Amino acid sequence: MRKAYTTPTDDPQKVRVFHVTHWENLTSIAAHGVLPYNDLVSRDLNYRSIAYQHLQQRRHSPAVPVAPHGMLHDYVPCGFAARPPMLYTTFKGTTGSNIRQGEIVHLESNVQIMQGLDLQFVFTDGHPLSTAFTEYSNDLIRLPSMLDWEVLRASMWSNSEIDADR
Repeated sequence: MRKAYTTPTDDPQKVRVFHVTHWENLTSIAAHGVLPYNDLVSRDLNYRSIAYQHLQQRRHSPAVPVAPHGMLHDYVPCGFAARPPMLYTTFKGTTGSNIRQGEIVHLESNVQIMQGLDLQFVFTDGHPLSTAFTEYSNDLIRLPSMLDWEVLRASMWSNSEIDADR
């Protein structure tokens, strides 16, 4: 049996953080770092999106309800699953972007490294656009308990009658 790369932990410092991007964005990332969408636009930097365009559009307006506030596009989208659902949708060719899985690069860090960079952050216990189910926080002590480790390690993510927030 293959071991999942997402490893549950009670130590918020050891929580792994993942960002997926197109390989063509690596030059910009090397020069400027991983930037939020709003920074990419304000600096007029080219990037290749791998996101569903309808979801990308929806991220313009939701306000982040906890400090440091702002909008979703003021933050770099990261996840806590080594194998996010986005990879499956890319594999199936349903994102509408003509991106193949082999063009996606996985960047990995952890909370301890990100804290050492003095980055402002907010995290959620689910997709930030699923406002009916998703809780926001900026309290790192809560991070491990807010994460659904079973779902993060799963290879199937669809909602169920028992859990409508997978």
